[in-house]
Amino acid sequence: MIKFATTVKKRFRRFTRDIVRRTPKEWRYPLYRNHVNLSYELPKNLTLKLAETQEELEKAYSLVHDSYIEMGYMDPHNSGMRLGFYNMLPYTTTVIALWDDEVIGTFSIVLNNPARLPIESDFDITYLNRRYSRVAEIIGLTVKKDFRSSHGNILFPLLKYLYNFSYRYLGVDCLVIAVSPSYAELYKGIMMFEQIED
Repeated sequence: MIKFATTVKKRFRRFTRDIVRRTPKEWRYPLYRNHVNLSYELPKNLTLKLAETQEELEKAYSLVHDSYIEMGYMDPHNSGMRLGFYNMLPYTTTVIALWDDEVIGTFSIVLNNPARLPIESDFDITYLNRRYSRVAEIIGLTVKKDFRSSHGNILFPLLKYLYNFSYRYLGVDCLVIAVSPSYAELYKGIMMFEQIED
């Protein structure tokens, strides 16, 4: 009986997703946003902060490494970290979400700089650089697998921190992010990103 109920739930979710995907985006995106029910208070065990120590940075980049392997975005690296050129620039800031003392979420913000943004290796964003005074890119946004199904209680506070820090402290007026097509609806529908055409 339990297996049957689980199968029915899965089919119903798949059916619902298919219907929602066929709905025009003018209706679909507000529908997504209306179904987000967030608490205004952070969970007591959750702390959001800038990564300040080498250990915090290593834990953040290890989390990105493990998440990217799990999602099939990269092969394992000997270092156990997803650490690239942009992570080492003074234009990059890394933020972590701690559950007690464990790093369970992270993202980095790369400010536009002479080396350009990572996204510019695949997309021309010259028009954004002309239109906005300070463009930045979000890289390595991830939440640990065990915490992803927490109904946004980790992801959304992390995103709120991202927006507040970017706009209020860094003076960013345009954020860009490269995402897997499977996550595009989330970023467009809930976070109100617009797709860049190549």
